[in-house]
Amino acid sequence: MDDDQQNGLVERRRSSGAEHEIVTEWAAEIAVFAARSGALALGLFDTSGTARHANDALRALFDVDDAASLSLERLAEPRLSALAAAADGLAYRGRLAVVGAEGVPREAPGEVWRRGDRLLVLALPGDEAARLEREFEQAREALKASQRDLRALEKEMSRFIGIVAHDLRSPLANILTAGSYLRETLTDIDEDSEVLLSFIPQQANYMLSLINDLLDVSQLESGTFVLEREIIEVEPFVETIVRPHRSMAETKGIRISLNVTADGCADADPKRLRQVLDNLISNAIKFSPHGSTITITVEREDSKLRFSVEDEGPGISEQEQARLFQYFSRTSARPTGNETSTGLGLAIARRVVEAHGGEIGVESAPGQGATFWFTLPCAE
Repeated sequence: MDDDQQNGLVERRRSSGAEHEIVTEWAAEIAVFAARSGALALGLFDTSGTARHANDALRALFDVDDAASLSLERLAEPRLSALAAAADGLAYRGRLAVVGAEGVPREAPGEVWRRGDRLLVLALPGDEAARLEREFEQAREALKASQRDLRALEKEMSRFIGIVAHDLRSPLANILTAGSYLRETLTDIDEDSEVLLSFIPQQANYMLSLINDLLDVSQLESGTFVLEREIIEVEPFVETIVRPHRSMAETKGIRISLNVTADGCADADPKRLRQVLDNLISNAIKFSPHGSTITITVEREDSKLRFSVEDEGPGISEQEQARLFQYFSRTSARPTGNETSTGLGLAIARRVVEAHGGEIGVESAPGQGATFWFTLPCAE
């Protein structure tokens, strides 16, 4: 056997051993990297930069015909000295810059891993990297188109809900009028008929409340929601809102305490501010036990007014608090007087408060009641 044949045999045995080493010791690193690509340039080197094995794709990247001519010293980025000084594990991830045989630079995305005195180089061939970039760009454009379609669909659905809800108002008003007429004109009716006559306005008013909430949702989601702000004197305004709620609370043996320490005015839409307060107070009454107290507080915090409604109800867990201000969200607590709920009030309240430039939240724990609060800007 001449010297060339002997050297060839040694090189083949060395390459075969390196291939076995790559398969057995570097399988995880190769699998993770290859999962992102259909092609892979791969090579195993000593920390001196000498190649122990390189596949065709890596030799093409380095522009050499055989592994014996391949060296990591031709890497412009990262430098071999940095790789040799790296700790075991991922030594580099990014663009591999290779100085070609004719001095022409080549680049490819890749990784270099170190284990002991060996360096594993993984890279994407140029055509494969370009393919992945094209696919990524196509996927991004498709996602943008889907998002545009979804926004258009949501807007159309909100408009449709608004139309339907608006059209339902008139027949509901007729039902309420007819129910009221029957109650006033019918005489000598039995107990069962009286229950049914009471049921008509009760359910019609619930449906009307749901329709009004759906109309608000339609405006909020379609972008047609508009605030009509004015300067509101806080204390008398809140007192007028609390007054009718006191009557409702008394039927359940609940006391309402009002504590307004803030002097001044709010810059807000009075109709929408009433809507938010009505929702928070009615919810507190709904879930409060007989003989408890609801405390309503308005105080000044720097340039904001802080409104809070504190009850002595069952409290709310952290998991339920996280979704409390979403549409159609309900807690596991049950109303103490069998009251109904649309599941929309708090979600609408949140969007109304945020439209004013304020914040809304809740502080609660199971068995310790709940305090719902929100802020509004003061009128300077």
